[in-house]
Amino acid sequence: MTKEAEVFPIINADYQKKLSKQQRQLKLSFLSVSLLSLLLVVALVYMYVQVKRVVRIRKDLYRTNLKLNELNESLRQSNEQLLNVNEEMTKVNKELTETNLVKETYLGKFIDLCSIYIDKMDSYRRNLNRIATSRKLEELFAALKSTKYIDNELSIFYNNFDESFLKIYPTFVEDFNALFPEEERQTPKSGELLNTELRIFALMRLGISDSTKIALFLRHSITTVYTYRSKLKNKSLSREHLEEQVMKIGK
Repeated sequence: MTKEAEVFPIINADYQKKLSKQQRQLKLSFLSVSLLSLLLVVALVYMYVQVKRVVRIRKDLYRTNLKLNELNESLRQSNEQLLNVNEEMTKVNKELTETNLVKETYLGKFIDLCSIYIDKMDSYRRNLNRIATSRKLEELFAALKSTKYIDNELSIFYNNFDESFLKIYPTFVEDFNALFPEEERQTPKSGELLNTELRIFALMRLGISDSTKIALFLRHSITTVYTYRSKLKNKSLSREHLEEQVMKIGK
């Protein structure tokens, strides 16, 4: 046997070993790649599920935020309404307190004045009866025609009204004059607390806005009362809102 014939089987065997080893490595690599591919697919599926979950959670959060914003807006509106109600209640309570003060003050004055005027009227009646009994007809007619008694009683009545009103609204004259230029401000005469113009708006501050009632109270004609009101409006710093501003005095 030649030398080449002896070497060939050895080379062939060695080649077969290497080929077998490469095949095993190739199978192992294939298995590794397959396993990695499977893991990658699993990872991709897991990531897809997680992404879907995150998207769903974000949508839920978005809807929740919208509901929270709606609730916050409703709460804000409710708070505003509550504040408005509280302000209205405070305003009403102040007005009720003011009304009660007016009622108490004027009720006491009214009772006192009624008692006093009853006594005065009885005294006046007895005086006229005395004159009539004495048959002093001229003196009787003179007493009946004279307005001195009525004028004196009106003066006392208005003084009582002025005092009572200014106890409730002590700064009324100053606050009222602040609504006019300095040259148009009202200054009562010596010995008076209020003049006719101030009394008209004092009555309005008490809620008496009907010119007929004001005229009856002040014993003036309705035309005179209208004239006073119009003149003062035209002279004021705010012609259109004078009466509204007067109603705020003392609040």
